[in-house]
Amino acid sequence: MKTPNTKGFTIAELMVAVAIMAIALTAMGWVFKISIDAQRMSAATTEISRKLRAITDQIEADFQGVRVDMPAAIYNKRSTDDGIAADRIWFVANGDFQTTRQYKNNGTDKTVFGNMAQITYAMSEEDVPNKVPNPLSTDPKDGDQKYLLRRQTIFTADTEWADPANTQKTEYIEKASMPWMITNIVSEPNNSGLQSLTRIPLIPSDGNDVPFIIAKGVENFRIEMLNAASAIDPNGALNWADANDNHKIKTYPQALKFSFRLYSKTKINGKPLSKSFSHIVDLQQ
Repeated sequence: MKTPNTKGFTIAELMVAVAIMAIALTAMGWVFKISIDAQRMSAATTEISRKLRAITDQIEADFQGVRVDMPAAIYNKRSTDDGIAADRIWFVANGDFQTTRQYKNNGTDKTVFGNMAQITYAMSEEDVPNKVPNPLSTDPKDGDQKYLLRRQTIFTADTEWADPANTQKTEYIEKASMPWMITNIVSEPNNSGLQSLTRIPLIPSDGNDVPFIIAKGVENFRIEMLNAASAIDPNGALNWADANDNHKIKTYPQALKFSFRLYSKTKINGKPLSKSFSHIVDLQQ
């Protein structure tokens, strides 16, 4: 009886099979990587979109009640090397305001309510070393660690509220202080008071500071004005300009433009996604 003639694989065939398998595994690896990157890109884009919505919705809500009959100020803070901005704006607005915490009033803890407040937008400043990056830092690693902050300080006529311990972090102030603030800070001949007034020191680990945070991962926050007298330049384009006259706004402009760069927390190939945006607020409506 003859045994079947079985033929094994040759070395050449084995090498071809191994090569095909290696190519297939490599292709599968690339497909997997592309899928993961696409998922991360989608998550990062969604995250940036949410930050953008949070910032622009808050700005629009605040400027719906802006008091154009009262002074305002923009403090332009720029780096000298590459023009990175960390501008600040201070203005007064009407609205339904309340504090996020309760404070002592005649021995009882109460929430402060009011229909007028001074509102400040500013980038986070380093209050504790190595906790918050310098807002003008050009280090690429710092972009997603910077904060955009908003502080509302409610004007109250109730003199029973205790005097705030820290005027840069207070949520309320007596209305009697408003004329002093306008006369001696917004209208002062130098900017020392304005710098202090618009500064919002931040300690991220302090729960009391959390209400100030609008978004983390914000950089190059720039504020420009469009004035009626010089709204159009000779080339027919809108003539956006920095605040002048020592940072004071004596007459409200036609519009304000807020520009900023947003970073995602989600990283793609080890780096956060970043995109630049501008938002215009029409003040003549």
